[in-house]
Amino acid sequence: MHSFKLLLKVLARRKFFTLVNLFGISFTLMVLLVGTTLFENFLFPRGPEKRSDLMLVAQRLEMTNDDNTTTWTSDAGYYFLDRFVRPMKTPHKFAIMGNATTVMNYQSGAKVELAMRPADGNIWDILDYQFLAGGPFSEAQNQAAAQVAIVSRGTAETVFGTDQVLGKSLEINGLVYEVIGVVQNVSRLESRAYGEVWVPINSLKDQSFKDKIVDDFLGFFLAEKASDLPLIKDEYDEVIKNVVFPDPSFTVLRGGADNKIEMMARSVFGGYEKETQAGQLLGVILGLVLLFMTLPAINLMNLNTSRIMERSSEIGVRKAFGATTWDLMKQLLRENLLLTTLGGLVGLLLAVLVLSLIASSQIFPYFEWHLNFRVFLAGFFLVCVFGLYSGLYPAFNMSRLEVVSSLKRRAL
Repeated sequence: MHSFKLLLKVLARRKFFTLVNLFGISFTLMVLLVGTTLFENFLFPRGPEKRSDLMLVAQRLEMTNDDNTTTWTSDAGYYFLDRFVRPMKTPHKFAIMGNATTVMNYQSGAKVELAMRPADGNIWDILDYQFLAGGPFSEAQNQAAAQVAIVSRGTAETVFGTDQVLGKSLEINGLVYEVIGVVQNVSRLESRAYGEVWVPINSLKDQSFKDKIVDDFLGFFLAEKASDLPLIKDEYDEVIKNVVFPDPSFTVLRGGADNKIEMMARSVFGGYEKETQAGQLLGVILGLVLLFMTLPAINLMNLNTSRIMERSSEIGVRKAFGATTWDLMKQLLRENLLLTTLGGLVGLLLAVLVLSLIASSQIFPYFEWHLNFRVFLAGFFLVCVFGLYSGLYPAFNMSRLEVVSSLKRRAL
C-alpha cells in the first residue's frame, strides 16, 4: 500500500505528463473496443443472422457482353435467382428477399416512413427472426399473393402505439396488409436481415421485377455444415456460367456467393469474380490496428525518455545510497504499469459511454451492443505490452547512468 501511494505521488508531481499518457492509453483502448464491438456485431451478429457461419449470399452481379463494351452492375434480379439459382442441389436451404426500400404508411393522418422487404416464405428458415407475437407467412401464402405482413416491434409501436397489433391493417403503397406477426427489432448492422416490414414478394403491386437478371434482390444460401460452403460456391459459379439471358445484348455474368467478410472485401476492392480479396482485407485491418497501437507507444517512449531525464538527479541519489540497476528499473516500470492500468480503466469507461451514445443516437437503428470482455482483455494486454515497452528502454538507459553524471545533471 505504501508503494502504491508513493507511485501515485510520483505521477501527481508531473500532471501534464500523466494526463498526456492517460489520454493516449485510454483513447487507444477506447477506439479499439468500440471498433471491435461494431465489427464483431457485423460479422458475428446475435440477431437473425446468427447463423452467418453457415450462410452465403448471392448479391452483387456484373452483366456484360463478350467484348465488355456494355456493362451493367447491380444486385441480383428475381428472375436470375428464381429461375437459375433456386434449383441448386448443394444448399440445405435457399430463400429470396429484396433489399430494404422506403415506403410510406399513413395512419390516423400521420405519415410514417418504413423500411419494407419483400421475401418468399423460405426466408424464415434461414434468418432467425425472433417472433414476439404471431408467426411468419408461408411459401404457400407467398405463392397465393396473400396480403399479410410481419412488422418489427418498433414499427408496431410507432404506427399503432402498441405491440398488440395482430389482425390490424397496415396500408402500404395503396395496398392493405393484415399484420400476422411481430418480430424483435433488427439492428441496422445486420444489413442483410434489417427491415421494419416484411411482405410476400408476390403481393407487390408491381411485378415487373420478375423478368430481370439484375435488380434489387438477394439470394440466401444455408449450408447444413461448414464443409458444404465451398461446394455451394462451386455450383453457384457453374450456374452463373450457364445463364440464358432474356436480353441478347448481354452474354456474360459475373458474381460470387459470399459470406460477410467476402461481401465487404468485394465492396472495398471491387471485382465480380468467384474469389474475393477477403484475406487482403483482413490483413489491411490488422495492419491498421497494429499501426494505430504502435504510434501511441512510440509517443509514450519519447515522453518517458523526457520524464526520466528530468529525474536523473533523483536516480543518482538513489544509486549513491545503494540502489541497484534492477531496483531502479522496477520502480520506473511499476510507475508505467500503474499509468497503463489507469488508462485502461478509463478507456473501458469511455468505450461503454461511446457505445451507449451510438445506441441511443440511432446511427444504427436498433443497435444493441454487447461489450466483449475477451476483446477488452486482449486490448488491455496489448496496451500493457506497449506501455511496458515504452518505459523499458528509457528506464534501462537511465538506470545505467553513473552516479557522478547523474549528480552533475542536478548541479546544472
